[in-house]
Amino acid sequence: MKKRAVIWSSFMVIMLFGVFTMFVKAQTTTTYYLNNRNELFQGAPANSNCSEIAACIKTTTGITGSNISYNASKDQVTVNGLNAKELRIYASKFYLAGSESKADKLVLNMRTDVDGAGGVAFLVPANGLKCKYSWKLASNMEYKNNRLMKNALQISASSATIYAAGTGNTTQLKAQTIGNSTQVVWKSSNTNIATVSNTGLVTGKSKGQVQITATANGTTCICNVNVIAPRVTVSMSNASIYAAGSRSSFTLTATVNGTNKDAVTWSSSNTGVARVTNGVVQGTGAGNATITASFAGSKATCSVNVMRQTISMSGGNPIYAKGTGSSTQLTATVNGTVGNDAVAWTSGNTNIAKVSGGKVTGVGAGTVTITATSNGVSTSKSIQVKEPTIKLDRETANIYPPATKTVTFTVTVNGVQGNSGVTWRSGNTKVATVSNGKVTAVGKGTATITAKANGKLAKAKVTVKDPYANVSPTSGTIKVGKTLQLTTNYAPASTGTPSYSSSNKKVATVDSKGVVKGVKAGTATITVKVNGVTAKAEITVK
Repeated sequence: MKKRAVIWSSFMVIMLFGVFTMFVKAQTTTTYYLNNRNELFQGAPANSNCSEIAACIKTTTGITGSNISYNASKDQVTVNGLNAKELRIYASKFYLAGSESKADKLVLNMRTDVDGAGGVAFLVPANGLKCKYSWKLASNMEYKNNRLMKNALQISASSATIYAAGTGNTTQLKAQTIGNSTQVVWKSSNTNIATVSNTGLVTGKSKGQVQITATANGTTCICNVNVIAPRVTVSMSNASIYAAGSRSSFTLTATVNGTNKDAVTWSSSNTGVARVTNGVVQGTGAGNATITASFAGSKATCSVNVMRQTISMSGGNPIYAKGTGSSTQLTATVNGTVGNDAVAWTSGNTNIAKVSGGKVTGVGAGTVTITATSNGVSTSKSIQVKEPTIKLDRETANIYPPATKTVTFTVTVNGVQGNSGVTWRSGNTKVATVSNGKVTAVGKGTATITAKANGKLAKAKVTVKDPYANVSPTSGTIKVGKTLQLTTNYAPASTGTPSYSSSNKKVATVDSKGVVKGVKAGTATITVKVNGVTAKAEITVK
């Protein structure tokens, strides 16, 4: 037999072996024990005769056999009017249950299967046991719910809620017998609502309430089970998609009884509008359809609006027939999404422009229609293809060696600056040479510079000549103390700074800006130098 110790407490009753142990250490007592032959002995019982011991008394006062007796035929111990401090009950191969006296309300309410000297200790009220108390030593007895029950039985739950089908439609009940090990018999009051296995596994079948009972040796426990209908939900109640192409499908997730572990049946109210497979909804045509997820009679729906597919085009600047700037990129948007669908591109006139992947390349001057098609829907745009152009930033230029030796032209091809694809040529290499727009003087004279791209020409005249400088006025008269402004013209203007000097500073002075001032009567020559060239002005002061 398995050892079990269940302790029940009541008024002034302490059922702990530890209490007994501390009490013994704190106070010297005399120990008596009563065997099953109604014999009262002094001293502690030995394990060897535990099977004969019914009860043991610890007291500081004398006792006689009349205080305690044992009825072997009934396995019952009786204590009458005992003024003992502590009562210790021993049992071997028995369970112990206590009965209650209405006089002192001393309730033992416990059982034990402790062998030998182990026992269970009880404190006795201070005024002793004034009434008659009995304890019956009987096999397979248990105190429960204030009543003594034979072969007591407990199950893990008194009520449960499960679903009729799908995930969550089972619950595991467990049973525990007290006393002799006995097989538990499980039963359902209505197997159409729920069944129960011989191990206590309850499975819901249909909506309703049912009692699951566990029985062992005449003792029955009940679990009231509420079986509710299965419940299916889907991840969204409405959605909008397109009939084809990008955004033409989406996935619904169905949950059965709160989890998504159960297979559901999917259906569409109109497969010409939308189809569904394992929750994946695919648009097939413009319109409305209802997608339904079903499981064991429970359904959940999602309303789907399927729109016609759309396509639009953006980009497309005017381009040129050839050369730099002769292409432009078009972008197609299908069902509101860029780049997710295969788009077929076509040109209305490949002699004007070609198109690939939305990139339009000019071939010849004119206007062409470019079309993008996806999922049977098309959109078009007109693209203007211009004649190629080339232009220099100026038509003439001068070079003045040694002050300047080069000049550079900027070229624009089809509206784009740069020398890419441009061929340069000088009409007179004895005067000037050219490379990538940079003209270098060789000798005095004139040369025509030509730039060519995409069959188009641009020209400029370049003149190579000596630097020059002249001053204005070349002569003048001023009074003493007065001034005269000289102006110098020179080339190349991009180089050099004019410097001024006076031949007679006592007559006239000149500053760095060409301002002449009269000092005293007389004449003076003002000389200006720039780029190695000089010019003079004769000034008279009166």
